[in-house]
Amino acid sequence: MILKFCTVSLWIAALFSQSSLSSSIDTTVQVDLIFPRNNTVYQPVFPFPFVFGLHNFSTSWNYKPAVTWRLLQLTTEREIDEGRGRIGEGYGEGAPAGWGPPAAKYLAINASNSMARTNESTWVLEYGFVVGNDLGCFGKYIRDDDFNYPGRRDRIFFNISKTSGSMPDIRADGSCPPSIGVVGIQGPNQTNPACPLLSTPRPDPIPCAFTVDQQVVDQVSQSMVERSKCHNVTWPNGTGIGFKCDPSIHLTKSSWATKQSLHWTLSIGGLSIFLFLVSM
Repeated sequence: MILKFCTVSLWIAALFSQSSLSSSIDTTVQVDLIFPRNNTVYQPVFPFPFVFGLHNFSTSWNYKPAVTWRLLQLTTEREIDEGRGRIGEGYGEGAPAGWGPPAAKYLAINASNSMARTNESTWVLEYGFVVGNDLGCFGKYIRDDDFNYPGRRDRIFFNISKTSGSMPDIRADGSCPPSIGVVGIQGPNQTNPACPLLSTPRPDPIPCAFTVDQQVVDQVSQSMVERSKCHNVTWPNGTGIGFKCDPSIHLTKSSWATKQSLHWTLSIGGLSIFLFLVSM
């Protein structure tokens, strides 16, 4: 009975999503970077999280909003690709086809084990936020600084150090994370209704649109403990204990394994797929 109810719920969600394509939505789609923060030194904990706050992906779901990220380690010779992930419409790995949009606000968490293997290292987190690009709405070679670019690409730098780094603290810089991208959508484009009509000029970010409270801190900690495959441990810790609990299960730098580490919790009729809902 639960499976049947899930299927019906997903079908209804997909039907609603399709019918809303022709209507005006006039919404602001925004992504906040909760963790890590730019120019910060951290302890090499296991696992090391990447946390994003996403707003109004639900109302823009037809236009395929997505966040992508790539982790690079900087050395004296080159940048080493250590992992990547994708969050948003079109992800759906392990989820039924046609599953509906998430909540208006949700918390997306990824993680890497690369930092626990290094000391005194420098890292780059590249990220991209885009709406409508997978639909072919804006062409392949549109520039980030073009006012019509439907999102943003950028990068932050952070360091790992056993001697001078601080333990990851999701709320260390306050409860209002910085916005890393914002797009205004007025509705469907008159020329191509499958594509969004963007607001110009681009709207300002909503200040403190995503509040980092104790609930968020607890969710990140819980997610990291689950990924460590350890019992009776807390996160963060600097002991590297995560490597000793189950040596057969580790986060890896492959994109497919990274997708599996993406932890959403979407509840539709009892179905659970990779997504942390955040209460409004």
